[in-house]
Amino acid sequence: TKLLGKHNGPYVPCAFKDGMGVWDGASVTRRHASLWKAASELIAQFDPQFHFTTVQFNKNFRGVRHRDDKDASYQVATAFGDYTGGELRVIGENGVTDVDTRHRYVRFDGRYEHEVLPYVGTRYSVIYFQLVPPWSVDPTSTEEGAAA
Repeated sequence: TKLLGKHNGPYVPCAFKDGMGVWDGASVTRRHASLWKAASELIAQFDPQFHFTTVQFNKNFRGVRHRDDKDASYQVATAFGDYTGGELRVIGENGVTDVDTRHRYVRFDGRYEHEVLPYVGTRYSVIYFQLVPPWSVDPTSTEEGAAA
């Protein structure tokens, strides 16, 4: 992803770690640059036009049914590991769709309810998404905002 202006809120890389909450962009850039770079290269092979602001790495995480109402676009998910089950369930306008994300990338709209179904074993997943900016007009892109 490209660096954006200082008023862009969530448009910085971040990652999740068990019990540690969210790491800020500076921490990811400094301490986990190779992981961020690898994740960026992988998604570019699948969907070179997809602009993501955040990538989430999970181990043995079973997402309960929820909506990601701060998403600006679709998400891209993949999973791998030695497990059975663990399909992604999306409850959309056309009903329920269960999708196997193992060893493949799947686009889905996280603004619809979705969850990970039960599984047995060790399951890793990587989720790419784009957050809605905290503004309707980027203040750094206007003369008034640039002067502030």
